[in-house]
Order: sequence, then structure tokens, then C-alpha cells
Amino acid sequence: MTGILRDARTAARGLLRAPAFTLLAVSTLALGIGANAAIFALVNEALLRPLPFREPSRLVHVWDRAEGVDEERPVSPPVWSALAARTDVFEAACASFDDVYTLTGSGEPESISGYRLSAGFFPMLGVKPMLGRSFTGDEDRPGHEHVVVLSHRLWQRRFGSDPAIVGRSLTLSGEAYTVVGVMPPRVVHPPGVELWTPLALPDGSRDDGRLRVLRVLARIRPGVGREAAARALADVSARLKREHPNAVRGGGLVAQPLDILYRGDARRPLAAVAGAVALVLLVACANVAGLSLARAAGRRQAVAVRVALGAGRGRLVRESLVEAGILSLAGGGLGLAFAYWSAGLLPALFPQSIANLKLPRIEAVSVDLRIVLFGLGACVVSTLVSGAAPALRSALSEPEGILRGAGRGIAVRRERGGSLLVAAEVALALVLLVGAALLLRSFLELRGSGLGFDPERVLSARILPPEHRYGDAGKITALHDAVLERVRSLPGVEAAGSVTFLPLSGWHGKRAHRLEGEAAPPPGAEKEAEFRMVDPGYLAAMRIPVLAGRGFDAHDGATSLPVVLVNEAFVRRFLPGTTVADAVGRRLIVSVRPLDGGPPRPREIVGVTGDVRHLGFDHAPDPEIDLPFAQEPVPLFCLAVRTKGDPQAMATALRRAVWQVDPDQPVAYLMPLEELAAESLALRRLSALLVGAFAALALGLAALGVYGVVSQVVVRRTREIGVRVALGATPSAVVTHVMVQSLGLAAGGAAAGLLASLALAPLLRGLLVGVTPADPLSFAAAASCLLAAAGLAAYLPARRAARVDPAAVLREP
Repeated sequence: MTGILRDARTAARGLLRAPAFTLLAVSTLALGIGANAAIFALVNEALLRPLPFREPSRLVHVWDRAEGVDEERPVSPPVWSALAARTDVFEAACASFDDVYTLTGSGEPESISGYRLSAGFFPMLGVKPMLGRSFTGDEDRPGHEHVVVLSHRLWQRRFGSDPAIVGRSLTLSGEAYTVVGVMPPRVVHPPGVELWTPLALPDGSRDDGRLRVLRVLARIRPGVGREAAARALADVSARLKREHPNAVRGGGLVAQPLDILYRGDARRPLAAVAGAVALVLLVACANVAGLSLARAAGRRQAVAVRVALGAGRGRLVRESLVEAGILSLAGGGLGLAFAYWSAGLLPALFPQSIANLKLPRIEAVSVDLRIVLFGLGACVVSTLVSGAAPALRSALSEPEGILRGAGRGIAVRRERGGSLLVAAEVALALVLLVGAALLLRSFLELRGSGLGFDPERVLSARILPPEHRYGDAGKITALHDAVLERVRSLPGVEAAGSVTFLPLSGWHGKRAHRLEGEAAPPPGAEKEAEFRMVDPGYLAAMRIPVLAGRGFDAHDGATSLPVVLVNEAFVRRFLPGTTVADAVGRRLIVSVRPLDGGPPRPREIVGVTGDVRHLGFDHAPDPEIDLPFAQEPVPLFCLAVRTKGDPQAMATALRRAVWQVDPDQPVAYLMPLEELAAESLALRRLSALLVGAFAALALGLAALGVYGVVSQVVVRRTREIGVRVALGATPSAVVTHVMVQSLGLAAGGAAAGLLASLALAPLLRGLLVGVTPADPLSFAAAASCLLAAAGLAAYLPARRAARVDPAAVLREP
């Protein structure tokens, strides 16, 4: 330790005497380590931090799956009962059901996302309220369920963190609920929920296999593997298909780890970003190693003297590594400071409004002990990588040759070592550039694919009439029509309409259907399509084209003939060989019970609309059925208001228009659709932007490395260049000579980078849409950009070489 401390003091004094080198090396390492620490802090918060539940690895969501469709669906009460009875596999199985409550009484009316939970749900998760208690078994019964547990976020936001909240009464959807508890900050299940109430299924519903609305969470027993749990689910599916034909769909039951629900969609983009930033650190280390080699070249005479006087080669290696360690620690300290500063900006990268994305809800990114330890690990790696080449050069130095002035072979090796480092930088930078080009092309392909509607200048809002005040179709229709009449009369409104589920909102529903005359399929094998209730103004407000037939109009009322619209995807899947024009006039039976309570009636297809990507740019359009809102009014409608100017400026006026009809009606999700469309691409934009930024950083470092090596060569060969000029070489010939050698170096690195990119690009396959991992345009663009940067970096010292004065050079001793 004494020797290491002495070497550290010596190295520190040497670095202080070379401020330009020290500043450049420390800044380079700070960029590499800081970027890695910041991204690791994000990855730690989003993917590595354990879920705030007891042994979360044993928690699984159980879903029902339609035959031939890879889509998760809620399950029926008989499925829940059967799973709870399999105590040999599951410790517990609890059910939940999503709901939306209207909170009134203090402040503006507000729609609150909630979940109804069966008894034992919170104990199964292994969590306890921060204040108060959770639900008891007696409260999970009809008539006893008017108690509520608040999330920490709602408690802070709406109730000012009132410590005396437990025992207070709240008005939720017109009914009094007593607050019995408040959950800790990180306990939010499912993500985004703000309150919980007891499930309290109605009597007799536990045997209703058609009631497929429950989300079941189960805890696997210790020692029971996932394969055993899958076999148990298959057994339950087979038995229920015999005993309750409606209870299970054709695809059977599947279990999904709870972790997927919280961060499944974030894994691939963050893995790509983490890989990119790791390559940046390697480029930075190679750059610093090249700078250290250049600095060592000026000290080789002193090193040779020390070796000749008996200095051990191990001591020289240690000195090189100690110097690299000091640079890495200084860069790491600055990098951690950068990570701490940028931590507050990172949560903004994650969208919070897209409900169909499985994303962690990141409120804050902290730089804790784990991040500091990661930074120290990055310092160790950078010390070894950046210090290896100078240390090896010290160990292989030839003092006899240097002291006799015969250092030609050493100079050749020195140039070769620096050139290899630069070639490695170029190769790594090209890998990053290819990845960035692929992600950018995929992003642009998605944006260019369109959503099937025009989100520009459209303001959206969701209206959920409380059932206790709008319990029949007449009242719902009256509210719907009055709200739209007020909204359409607002100054600055170009068009307005309504739909039950807005695109990109994450809300959607499916209904079984069949053509008139077709036999009814067996339970679990029904054909399903997305369905929505729309009013006549919706298509115009969203600019969704009608490809054949007509849209809805004022004549499609409650007493008119039942009609329906389908989209182009519906025609392709369910009416193969039929054109959109021929589909008009066909008759469908949709599993929607008419207002009079009778069986579903045939509905005539009066029009075919264009396809809409309801779940986002990267989801193919699903078959869709649209029914007139006037014929099937439901207690939910979303407004789509096309404005003549900035839609955000209309938000207050729209809210007031609704409150003029009903002062207690909440207006939720009031935001421009253009913003929602942008957020639906947030993860892809995140990966493309960050990988692109890191690729640009690596490109700059590689160009700096090329510049440094070429500058060294020019300085070392100044006399040779002077002789060439004296013998008649023109400045352009000198520039060409230097550029050819320099671009040869860059081309070698680029060739290695292209091979590495071909091997690594398939890892991005899950993030690419409309682009193959071997896309030639992306590879060509990345290679061209890299060679152009390398050429510019080499041109500057080459031009300086062309200006050499041969007389002055030849007069030098």
C-alpha cells in the first residue's frame, strides 16, 4: 500500500503538469461513466428494483385466452373458485375487478380509477396499510362493501396528506364510503390505481361462467415450479370446459409473472439503451488509452533510463494502472454528479397516459448506494481497459534501443498500437450508429404508417355518468345529447362527436358476432371483434374515412332499424373474398342485448370505415364493429372535439360546457389526442433518441481518436513530409497521401464494425417494425456517416502537414 500511495502521489503530480491531457481524459471518462450511471439508475428503478410485495417472484396473473388469439382476457368466477380450491399448487388466489368512481363533495368532481378486491388480496401481496387497516372478510359481502383504502398518491393529492383521514366518509359515485386505510407510497396494484374497495360479488354470480370480468392473482406455493402450475391450470381448464362450458375460452388458462404486468414493455428498449451506453464507455476507455499512449511516447526516454537503472517492469505497469485509476476516479466522480443531476429528468421519458402499455410508473429516479457501487465498478473497468495498453507498452519497452537512438521499431509498434485502438473505437462507434439508424428508421416507419385518423387539433375527454343518477337509457341519452349540443356550440369548435372507447386510451371491448343465417358456435369458440358505440359526428371529428356505404346519421335512432358499421379489417378477416362495397347490406348478429331486453337482432351493415390503430402505431388494426350510440346507449362516452386552433386552449371551455349540463359530472382525460399519439411512441422514441445520442457521442470520440493518431503521425513524420515537399510534392499530394493512410485505418475499423453489427443487429429485432435487422440502407447510412467524420478528422492534420515549410524543417538538427 505504501508503494501504491507513493505511485499515486507521483501520478497526480504528473497529471497536474499535463493539464490539457488530464482535462481531456477526465472529461471523456466522465461522459462514459456518467452516461452509464444515469442509465443504470433508470434501469435500476424500472427493472431491477424488487416489486414492493412479499416474494413477488411467486405471484402470477391468471388469464383466459381465446383460441388462436395471443391476447390476455379476464376470467369468470368459476375459474377463480377452481383456482382457489387448488391448494396443492396455490397458497391463495384472489380476484379483482376494475372500476371508475366519481368522487364528489370537496373540490371539483373527479373520476378516480379504482379496483374491487376480494378478501385477502392485500395479505396475499404481503403488504399492510401505512394508516389504518385493509378489508375484512365480512366486508367482502354485498351490502357491507362501503369501505375504501386510498393510495398514497390520492391521499396526498386530494386530501393533503391528512393523518386523520381514517374514519372519514367519502362520496363515491353518489354513495358514502368510509376510509379504513392508506397504502404506503410504492404499493400500487395494478399500476395507476388510486383506491380500492371490496369485491363483494352479487349472490349467485360465482357460478356464472359468462361473467368474464375478473382478474385473478395467485401465489404459487414454495417448491412448486412454473411447469407444475401450468399443468394445474390445464387441469382446471379441462374440468371447467366439462362442468361450465361458458367459463373458459378455447385457448385455456395461462399464468403470467406479475413482473410482466409492471414492466414488460420497458425491458427491450432499456436493454438496448443499456447495451449502447456500455459501448460508449468502451469507446471512451479506448480513447483515453490512445491519449495515454501518445503521452507515454513523449516519456519513453525517461522510462528507458529508469529500466536501465533497475526499475522493475512490474513497477512500471503498476504506475500506469495507478495513473489510469486516478483518471477513472476523477471521471467517475464527475459522472456520478452528472447522473445525480439528470435523475430528475429521466422519469419524463416514460409516458403515463397510455394504459395499454406495460410500463413501470416511475415517479422519481434516485442515485442510491447501488448506483454509487455501479459507478465504482465502471471506474475499475475503465481503469483496466484504458490503462492496459500504456501498461503493456511500459512492460515491453526496450531501453537499449531507445538509449542508443535506435527506437525505430518501437515507434512502429507505438503507431500500430494507437492505430489498433482507433480502429476499435471506429468499430464500436459503427455498431452504435447502425443500431441507431435501425431504430430511427423503424420509428419513422411507424410514424409514417398512420393511425387511421387525424389526431391534430383534436381535444379528447371521457365522460362516465354515475350509475346512481343515470340508471336508464333515456337519462344517459339525454346527458349525451345535451353535452354534445353545448360542445358543438362553443366558439372555435370545428366538429365534435362521441365514442365509447377513444383510440390510444387503453380502453376497449370485444363482442361476439356471426352472420345472419350462421349457426351459433359452441361456447368459447365465438368470433369476436372490437366494438364501440359512436354518434354521427364522430367519424367527421376524427376524419376516419367511410370506404363504402354511409356513416351513421340522425335517422339511426332508438326506434330505427338496427344498423352497424364495420371496418376494413373486419371485411378481410370475417368476409374473405368480399369487397368493401359488397359487405354493405350484409346482416350481422352482435351479442348486444337490445334496449327492450329481447334477444340480439340482426343488424344491417350500412358502411365500411377505414382501419384505426386503436392500441398504437405498432399494433395492427383489429376487426371492429361500430353501433349507433342512440340505439345502444351506455354509461360511458368519450368526446372527440376538433378545434380550429390550439386544442389545449379549449380545455376549460369544454369542462364548463359539461358542468352546465351537470355540475357534478367529472371530465377525465382532458388532453389533446396529438399528445396521446406522441406518448404511444414514447418507448420507441426513447430508444431511438438515447441510442442515437450515444452513437453521436461515440462517433465524436472515434473522430477525436482518428484526429489524435493522424496528428501524431504528422508530427513524427514532419521531416519526411518536408523532404517530399522539397522534392516537388504539391500540397494536395501531401493531403492525399495522409488522407489515404488515415482512411485506410478508418476503413479497417469500419469493416470490423460492419461484421459486428451484422452479428448484433438481430438482438434489436423485437424493437423493429417495417425494417429488417440487416437493412442495407441503415448500414450504408451509418458507414457513410462514420467515414465522413473520420475523413474530416483526418483532413485537419493533413492540411497542416501540407503547409510544412521544407526549408525550416531541413535546417533543424
